[in-house]
Amino acid sequence: MKELYFTSPYRRSTRTIRLEYGQVKKVFILRTYDGEINGRGESEGSPSEETFNDEQGLLKKVYETKSGLLEGRWI
Repeated sequence: MKELYFTSPYRRSTRTIRLEYGQVKKVFILRTYDGEINGRGESEGSPSEETFNDEQGLLKKVYETKSGLLEGRWI
């Protein structure tokens, strides 16, 4: 599985997004973790998971999500 990390300052904390994607058995999976780093420590919520039948669909979704995050649009 491959991972991408994104951070963004948000008020008194730092918002984090972690994308984990790859092939598991015969399906392709994208997991998105939303978290926060603040004065009390780090926290990360449960992942939202999407499945894809082909690698192209997975990579297209990862690219679109990454582009949106780099432009400042958060999930």
